[in-house]
Amino acid sequence: MTVFTFYRELFPIFAATLLASRPAWLSLRGTVALLTSLNFAGSVVGSCLVFLMHRMPHKGRQVLFATVLYGGFCVLFGASPLWWLCALAVFLAGAADAIGMTVRKTVIVVTTPNNLQGRAGGGDNLAA
Repeated sequence: MTVFTFYRELFPIFAATLLASRPAWLSLRGTVALLTSLNFAGSVVGSCLVFLMHRMPHKGRQVLFATVLYGGFCVLFGASPLWWLCALAVFLAGAADAIGMTVRKTVIVVTTPNNLQGRAGGGDNLAA
């Protein structure tokens, strides 16, 4: 199972404890909403970037690079005490996650024989 999958559910805890340096105008609920919105906005940007990367070779390297970036941005989010750096890390983690997931699922669908599509998809869902 993926370790970093459910970090969004921890946004309220991060907002209350680690992000104490947030601006006074940004409430706890507003911080959680901002982080969630930035994550989804990053996912939209990442999905749009996939369209620009369709002719690039070595899809496996793209998945690996995007996954490493995703993990790095998650670590940066958890380690940074600065709220703006956390917000940037969440945005970039959403973009990297969308790129890695889209390319990975596309590679699985395109390269798997038709009679093994269900097993390959199930294995991917279990591992990701």
